[in-house]
Amino acid sequence: MDALIVFCGEYLLYGMAAAAVVYWLLSPRTKKLEMALTTVVALPLAYALARVAGMFMSHEQPFFVFEYEPLIPHEVNNSFPSDHSGAAGALAGVTSLFNRALGILMWVLAVAVAAGRVLSGLHYPVDAVVGLLLGGMSAMAAYYCIHLYFSPRGHTGQ
Repeated sequence: MDALIVFCGEYLLYGMAAAAVVYWLLSPRTKKLEMALTTVVALPLAYALARVAGMFMSHEQPFFVFEYEPLIPHEVNNSFPSDHSGAAGALAGVTSLFNRALGILMWVLAVAVAAGRVLSGLHYPVDAVVGLLLGGMSAMAAYYCIHLYFSPRGHTGQ
């Protein structure tokens, strides 16, 4: 069971990124630029929002507070919010905005990443949930800004 938790908490995010890239490669040419730009904006936005949120709430990881060895080696720092969950939420959010079925699968995987971070002792549940929410909100904000630019009504072409 520990191996599954470590896989979800440490490596599943790479699988999600690979799935998003494969979907992007197989997507119609007309959506590729929009999806790529949305992803390029959403991921750093999720990270920036996490840094801002971390300024308002701070606590050490559960493994440090409760004095046990985490399943995934980690330094002691602010646990709030989970960056991995934020990135997973951003990838799931972007994917779900372009393909509903794949997006549902990506959200399931994002929750698995968040659960892996919690069960490995690196984060509290609130850290993981807030990370997922910030990632999803980043994806939506990026999508609507990029989509507005690409829409005929939102772009004058000049």
